[in-house]
Amino acid sequence: MKFVLLCIVLSFVSTFLMSGASGKYERFEKHVFVHGTDSLPYRLLKPLKQEAGKKYPLVIFLHGSGERGIDNEKQLIHGTALFADSIAAYPCYVVIPQCPQGHKWVEADWSAPVPVQPENISNPLLLTSLLSDSLMSALPIDIDRIYVTGISMGGRGVFDLLYRYPGKFAAAAPVCGSADLKIAPLIKDVPLWAFHGDEDQVVPFSADENLMKAILTAGGTPRFTIYPKLGHNAWDYAYKEPEFLQWLFSHHRKQ
Repeated sequence: MKFVLLCIVLSFVSTFLMSGASGKYERFEKHVFVHGTDSLPYRLLKPLKQEAGKKYPLVIFLHGSGERGIDNEKQLIHGTALFADSIAAYPCYVVIPQCPQGHKWVEADWSAPVPVQPENISNPLLLTSLLSDSLMSALPIDIDRIYVTGISMGGRGVFDLLYRYPGKFAAAAPVCGSADLKIAPLIKDVPLWAFHGDEDQVVPFSADENLMKAILTAGGTPRFTIYPKLGHNAWDYAYKEPEFLQWLFSHHRKQ
């Protein structure tokens, strides 16, 4: 009985939070990307006013494991309000795909003490890359200002995209992510601002810290913000950093 009541309460809270932010969420158009027999739900935020002949940045946002599904709603819960709130000051396109339940942005063993880079890209992340390419073809997007950010499972996805698509991204901001140290020399030239709580037990802080050190050793200059005595929810602080958007949108792809 207690379990049933708990489920009801959690469902009510989730519904309340979603409804309370519905005004912001409505700015994100609902779409489904179809490629062959595969499909990927996604939401799209557009600039409030688009000037003729002007091109705009594109931000790819990768959600965490708790927001997986096919409802095309849950992926908006964490982090995306920042872009809705700042769309007037920083006009851009923001695409937020939703990874299906039972899959990951990076199909790796999360229980492994040291991240191991999988040989193949996951299907949801491949579809995300194809989706971004289709948006660049259909919309007035500046191909030299493509950015990627993500949280937890999505932070891992950020590193995977940088590794698999060198030269595509102008800057990246993974939050509580991690990756195989061997990719460090391959992503060192991408402007990077990573965030992590030093008491994170879900995505171990040490894995991200060691990756940042490896990128430094390879000749990169990553920016790494560490939140003392913080667990896994680094996104609550990362996306409130006063310089975050200014830093992100200041970068252009290196030719």
